[in-house]
Amino acid sequence: MLIHLRCMARLAWLNLGVGLGGWRERWRIHRAFAGICSDCSSQKESLMKRKLLLIRHGQATFNVEHRLPGQLPDIPLTQEGRRQAERTGAALSGLPIGAIITSPLERARETAALVAHNRDIPIQTDPDLADTDVGKWAGMNYNELSKNDKEWQTYVRHSTSAPPGVESSLDVQARAVRATERARRAPDLGEYVVLVAHADIVKLIIAYYTGIPAECSRLLSIDNASVTLLAFGEHEHPPAILALNWSPAPDWLTYSPEPPQEAAQPDGQETASSEAAAHRHQPNPTPQSEPPPAAPEART
Repeated sequence: MLIHLRCMARLAWLNLGVGLGGWRERWRIHRAFAGICSDCSSQKESLMKRKLLLIRHGQATFNVEHRLPGQLPDIPLTQEGRRQAERTGAALSGLPIGAIITSPLERARETAALVAHNRDIPIQTDPDLADTDVGKWAGMNYNELSKNDKEWQTYVRHSTSAPPGVESSLDVQARAVRATERARRAPDLGEYVVLVAHADIVKLIIAYYTGIPAECSRLLSIDNASVTLLAFGEHEHPPAILALNWSPAPDWLTYSPEPPQEAAQPDGQETASSEAAAHRHQPNPTPQSEPPPAAPEART
């Protein structure tokens, strides 16, 4: 009970830090690229360090069936999962993504392709981003396991120790961080790199860089096709977390400069552009509300 309370306190502090730190970084990005700060050149240079977008795969068939996929092959996205991935890709279309690195499992590879869409973004696979190997429990209903399997219950509570044939959270975290560091330090990938993986992988990467115990990571929520953004600076200190379990659309990820003002026209004259501007200010019809993102589920 005490460990659970400590985990909850650490996660509450993490969410507060993401809110405050993300706001500061977003404001800094806007000021630097808008040219309204006193040291824009140095800020622009510092902002051009590597930013990693951690994206969980879209909803897969096993998510709907409440089954543990582990590292089983041939588990595709549902129609809703494809829609989620397409929506995330569209929301990130304004970013100069240099590469997408994905888990080799089908649900992640399919998500990566949908995020890239028609853009010429190279897609690589990294086996260190694969989901947790849950051994004998792969394919089983996790609700039933949570009710009836004492060994599974113990593993969920104390994932740093695992039975034979099952990966511990520390083993999964070690390989996930290896993949993250390779992506962080790889030359010629540009400022933004996407990693497409699984809930466990994203949670354990976040836990590592924020100093949260691996066992606490299970209390994080990482939704299907959500985005977590890590911004690495020039030095070796922990990255700034600009977004955590975010779903579209992140307008703050890109800077859109204000359009230039039209030159003043003589009285009685009106340009076509001013007519267009007037049209833009007309009330828009009420947009249809987008459906909410899929609810998070355990260990998928």
